[in-house]
Amino acid sequence: MTLFPGLIALTLFFSTTTVAPFSVPWEKMTRTFERLLFAPVSMTDAVLGKVLSAFVFGLSCRCSPWRSG
Repeated sequence: MTLFPGLIALTLFFSTTTVAPFSVPWEKMTRTFERLLFAPVSMTDAVLGKVLSAFVFGLSCRCSPWRSG
């Protein structure tokens, strides 16, 4: 059972690092990045939102085996 926390950490790390770098180029391609820049939020909030969305994605990837059985 000591292997389990390490697997959780690795899964979250690798899944979030594959999603986060693609979000800004995807938004530039779909032209929603400009909306984000002109939104009445600080840059810190925007970056925190990107990090949080990548974390939630990684957490959902991590929890999907529990849901399936």
